[in-house]
Amino acid sequence: GIPKAKTCSNCGLEKPAEQFHRKAENRDGLAGVCKKCRRLCDIVAETARALQKAKPAGLQPGIAAWEQVDSVLAEMAELQMYINAVQKNLDKRIAMLKEDAAKELGPYIAQQGVLHNTIDDFVRQRLTNRQHFSRDFPHGSIVFYRRKLGIKLNVPGCKKKRERAA
Repeated sequence: GIPKAKTCSNCGLEKPAEQFHRKAENRDGLAGVCKKCRRLCDIVAETARALQKAKPAGLQPGIAAWEQVDSVLAEMAELQMYINAVQKNLDKRIAMLKEDAAKELGPYIAQQGVLHNTIDDFVRQRLTNRQHFSRDFPHGSIVFYRRKLGIKLNVPGCKKKRERAA
């Protein structure tokens, strides 16, 4: 039968089965890529096709007289209209993907804010008289300066900033 959840082969996130198209050829009956990633792949492919279609064929036309400039400008205007239409379509799709990402990531961002406030409360209780404090931990570091807390996380897979030589 169809599983309740599956990991997308593109984004690597585990998602409910409803977020995958059905594909009878696959063993589990679901596509390997989630619907959101499929949409993103479609946007890329559509843009590539549009760019290929708009690509000028052969040599660029030469201009022999001032009268020909307007016909070249007309062709440029037509191409610009096409470019604008493609860009507008992409902008709509990108906005939709950003909205989907905000919905999906909202609870995680909120939880991270709660955890940040927990550390902030802890530090403030212990550093009532100090202006500046910093401490490194295996998973990150904290800096308390001018009554504000800064947190730097050591996230696997992210490039670390180079340490300054002392």
